[in-house]
Amino acid sequence: MVDTETSGIVQTAVRTMDPAGSVDEDLFRINRDILRMVMEKYPLRGFVARVDGEEVLVNLGAKQGVVKGTRFDVIEEGAGIAYKGKQLAAAPKAVAQMEIVSVEPEFARAKVTRKDRPLKQDDKVQERAN
Repeated sequence: MVDTETSGIVQTAVRTMDPAGSVDEDLFRINRDILRMVMEKYPLRGFVARVDGEEVLVNLGAKQGVVKGTRFDVIEEGAGIAYKGKQLAAAPKAVAQMEIVSVEPEFARAKVTRKDRPLKQDDKVQERAN
């Protein structure tokens, strides 16, 4: 995989195809591997637009590639650490998970499947790769 802005190689994959196997099955596996790599390197990111009980609207929709069944984490930034005059950022923490149940062109509805705290408008969401 090549980064189109830097021309740097971001990811490589090698798969040995079984000469006795089905080409369609091998191509399906390669397709899945590529999709997984893209989702891990470049997950969809957006925000909670509205919360209504256990239903959440996110500001991502079909135009951004969201489909029914897409799973997202709701993330919050961890507390940074001050060290020698610099603020070191902590890794974000998943505070909730949700699954998309319906998709419109510019937004999607999700059901909350797990949460550690109440969700609110403008919470950050990030697509789950697995």
